[in-house]
Amino acid sequence: MWRPATRPSWWRQASAEDIARAWRASAEWAAVDPRAEAAQRVMVVRLAERGVRVDPQTGARPGDEAWLSDQLDRAAMDDVDRPQPLSPPPRRRAGRLRRHLHHRAPLRRA
Repeated sequence: MWRPATRPSWWRQASAEDIARAWRASAEWAAVDPRAEAAQRVMVVRLAERGVRVDPQTGARPGDEAWLSDQLDRAAMDDVDRPQPLSPPPRRRAGRLRRHLHHRAPLRRA
């Protein structure tokens, strides 16, 4: 149950229910199976990438589907609310590209 959680492909479609189930399964085996403990470490990292901090000291409950779903939703909303960096205007980019190309291989004009 927890082994698929160690594969990046699993995370592309994992729901809060899937993650919670994998967390509970790995928690049951972590004391006797180092692979289960490693799976939990992977899950902590993957959840952090999604904006969910899993720290037992803070009362995090990734095995609780309702808690996890709420945290994932909050993280997604925070991501939407966060202003995205603006890209430079097209002219500046084109000018930098011209300068970059000129320094690498100056154009020869006939």
